[in-house]
Amino acid sequence: MACVLPGQDRPGKPVPSSLSLEVSARDQGQTWVLRLAGDLDIGNRDQLRAAIASALALRPQVLVLDLSAVKYADCSSLSVIVWAHHALASDRRQLCVAGSRGSVRRLINLTGADKTLRLLEAFPSGGE
Repeated sequence: MACVLPGQDRPGKPVPSSLSLEVSARDQGQTWVLRLAGDLDIGNRDQLRAAIASALALRPQVLVLDLSAVKYADCSSLSVIVWAHHALASDRRQLCVAGSRGSVRRLINLTGADKTLRLLEAFPSGGE
């Protein structure tokens, strides 16, 4: 099943975190987008997990993590992303990771997470 992101953005509930995170809902398909910015490492791993858990509590069918503004990620943050994938997959829902590049994409590839995660080259902006 491919990641389908129909509809236009409508205001979503904010997810608390000191990371530069933004959540927005999509009109159709119950797709939520979590845009992350900055570095993802062990120092903010718990904040990342809390932000994703808040988004998961909204029960989206598809959760998209937009990593296009993430410059660095370590294995601790990748483990949180894989955790989110398993949490959604166990309930027949889906995680998509969009916009990973540079060292972030290398980490995903080197760890073999690219075989598990659904990766999008970029996040479809939906009319922007």
